[in-house]
Amino acid sequence: MKRWIALVLALTLLFACCATAGAASKKAGKTRVKGAAAVVYKDGFSLKYSWKKVSGANGYEYCYNLNQTGLSTKEDYTFATTDQTSAEIKLKAYGTVDFRVRAFTVLDGNKIYGPWAACRMKQGKVDKLIVKQIKKRMKSNDLFMKATAQTVNVRSKPDAKYDALTQISSGDENRATGDFKRDKDGNWWIRVYASLSQSKTVKGWVISNEVQAVWY
Repeated sequence: MKRWIALVLALTLLFACCATAGAASKKAGKTRVKGAAAVVYKDGFSLKYSWKKVSGANGYEYCYNLNQTGLSTKEDYTFATTDQTSAEIKLKAYGTVDFRVRAFTVLDGNKIYGPWAACRMKQGKVDKLIVKQIKKRMKSNDLFMKATAQTVNVRSKPDAKYDALTQISSGDENRATGDFKRDKDGNWWIRVYASLSQSKTVKGWVISNEVQAVWY
């Protein structure tokens, strides 16, 4: 009889814990990612994600992988938590960007998580968001580029193998045209108006990691 009573108590406790955990998980709720917007700074850019507030959640865990592949593992992701309904991640070198977020609630000191919500974008899609934001900002601010080295070659096409039309220096500021492209190696190129002589200018391409943006 004592064994039966102990067994009943153990099962009751187990079911109670499962029910509580299930309720907590349900309370954490499902997070819905609204999408991502590009944010442009003078020295780079980022993606800002937002999601709907989950009732009863104590916070949110998110993670991202800036070069997502089919072989990615958990170690390839950067994890963070926030009590806000948005997160911003800085971009440098990236391919397909994979972002995930889930709500959590705290029960007896333990975090109970809801399901992941994912937002995956290929590099081309991210590029379009960034270029769109740069052009939007260019409507209200002039964008100039100047060399980070003493001189930088201005190419006829967005590829280092093409001949240089002219050069720009670190002391000069050359206005951007609004054209931005990536080459086959994934490098950003920016088209600028550069001086060919005292009386002539030419449109040519400079590689982004050799120039610095100057906004006005």
